[in-house]
Amino acid sequence: MKKKNIVMIVGCVIALCLGHDAHADGFVINLYYVSSTNTLKFDEQASKNVERKASADTSIVEFSKDTTVGPYILELYNVKGIKFSENQFNKENDKPFQLVIPYFSTAKSLRIVEKSTNAVLLSADLSEFTTCNGNGSCEKNLGETEFNCMGDCSSNKSAQNYIDKSATVNNEKSFGQKIIQFFRDLF
Repeated sequence: MKKKNIVMIVGCVIALCLGHDAHADGFVINLYYVSSTNTLKFDEQASKNVERKASADTSIVEFSKDTTVGPYILELYNVKGIKFSENQFNKENDKPFQLVIPYFSTAKSLRIVEKSTNAVLLSADLSEFTTCNGNGSCEKNLGETEFNCMGDCSSNKSAQNYIDKSATVNNEKSFGQKIIQFFRDLF
């Protein structure tokens, strides 16, 4: 019983230590609707059509549960070209507005489609924000980690490979290697 309590406490401490730097990143899509021409476009006054913002005040859970019904559909596509998200939204007349959506590390592009005609009105390349190539291999040299590329780096084998390949200083074990050894020593 004591070992279970120790493991739970250590696990919580590790989660707090590793998670203190976590941000709820998001994409901010800058749009403008012109009612006189019935046109939805990217906001020309914004510095970028789409931006990645730390602490964007949005969550994947809330985004996936969103039941908004509107005339436009936001579609997100991953690095393999597969549509993985589709959400409807409404316009705001004659003023800039932003769609704030969660950050997805494998997102490569987005499209905004007019629901009634299925016409693609706008599209944007998100590859500058992509941190995960989705090939099933954790590639540290490309910047993939268990935090920004869970699909490639989250399995036990990939996580172990990532930790084993991580740099060490003066032949000392990395922090990840020390944690794994600690849990091995418990049992």
